[in-house]
Amino acid sequence: SHLTQSQIRNNHTDKLLHQASGLKLWYSDHQDSHFKQNPLLSEPAFLQLEEELYRTRKERRKQLLNSVTSYVSPFQGCSHEVYQSSKSETVATFNIDLDAEPEIRWMKVVKTKRSEIKTLAAFFEHKFGTKLMSVVDKYISWLHQSLPHEYFMELKGIAHWTGINIGRVTLYNIFYEFFSICTSIVMEGKDGHMYHGRNLDFGLFMGWDAKNHTWFLTEILRPLIIKVEFFKNGKPLYSAVSYAGFTGVLTGLKKDRFSLSVDE
Repeated sequence: SHLTQSQIRNNHTDKLLHQASGLKLWYSDHQDSHFKQNPLLSEPAFLQLEEELYRTRKERRKQLLNSVTSYVSPFQGCSHEVYQSSKSETVATFNIDLDAEPEIRWMKVVKTKRSEIKTLAAFFEHKFGTKLMSVVDKYISWLHQSLPHEYFMELKGIAHWTGINIGRVTLYNIFYEFFSICTSIVMEGKDGHMYHGRNLDFGLFMGWDAKNHTWFLTEILRPLIIKVEFFKNGKPLYSAVSYAGFTGVLTGLKKDRFSLSVDE
């Protein structure tokens, strides 16, 4: 009776988000149970089952969203003040020379963010267990056979400077494909200029922190965000916003030419 409306709303939201984090696992288990009971499903039956599971999953998501939004405060208007980040939240900028040897290109980035990258590595080991990670260490190196040599050497360099197994470094460079729920928006302003915005929604459904009302992995990734300026022949080629330890481009900009963003 002594809880404020905000506390009640947050407590209820925490429970719902715990349900959301288990939604994907429930769907997978539910699907597997059908196949165990019906190991010889015909193609029409399989398609019908897939449709049934899709509807069930969609309905559960709808119920969850309605429950959460019912506890969200009503819209109170837009803020026109510029957000002032603290010094600890300032995004660092690094220059990457594409003419340098691949093994040393990311050396400064990795040395600067080594402790944060190791925190990410520790999170994955805690989340998935040492047994699964040992399998990653042993077998994911097979992926190297399909990687371009230059890309592989960049990963090898990151593994060297962090002291992390190259299998895990490779995993960190592909896991964004599985846990990204990002959104981008492109619009034309009244001045005729095009505006391209995006949000980096990585780390969702990877453990909910009820105390801070956020996802554990999202908070671990936050200090890893960096701005990268890529150079070729001594001239700026393009820039990107990414994570330290990740060699790809999630958000890229070629000045006065184009911009791109990776979403899912």
